[in-house]
Amino acid sequence: MKFRNGFVSNSSSSSFVVAFPKVPTSVDEVCQMMFGDNQVHYGWDKTYPTIQIAERVFQDIEEQKKPALKKQITSAISCGWYKGAPDVPSYKDDSDQATRDKVWAEYDKQFDKGAQKIAKTFITNNAAKIIYTFSYADENGEFDSMMEHSDIFDNLPHLQISCH
Repeated sequence: MKFRNGFVSNSSSSSFVVAFPKVPTSVDEVCQMMFGDNQVHYGWDKTYPTIQIAERVFQDIEEQKKPALKKQITSAISCGWYKGAPDVPSYKDDSDQATRDKVWAEYDKQFDKGAQKIAKTFITNNAAKIIYTFSYADENGEFDSMMEHSDIFDNLPHLQISCH
């Protein structure tokens, strides 16, 4: 059974699975892949230099050291809700703990199976590309909030998974 531990707030986070046409070797190359010739990206209430966004993404790529494997991609998808995820299970309020545990174990199994299927499909559809995973959270400030919410990967094949 999956549990969230710790303080729960109104903050959000998202995981991204992104397919690049090749391994980026510079910030400028990331910027070109993500934004083309656009020099600014529009957030909710202000603009951001695309080179600043590309610097962050390139830094995140360098920290990963190598492209994501299926296991990492599946893990990024499993962090939260994905399209086609099974409905949260229900059971009678008077169900015993063993019944509830069984229901949740089956849910977890189906949830993980769905994430694996999405990962496999994404990998197959992007077989000639290089895949990396990213995670951004609005609790880390205005810039990370923009990274999470303003569609920075729209010019590349990607998945965004809400991990609230």
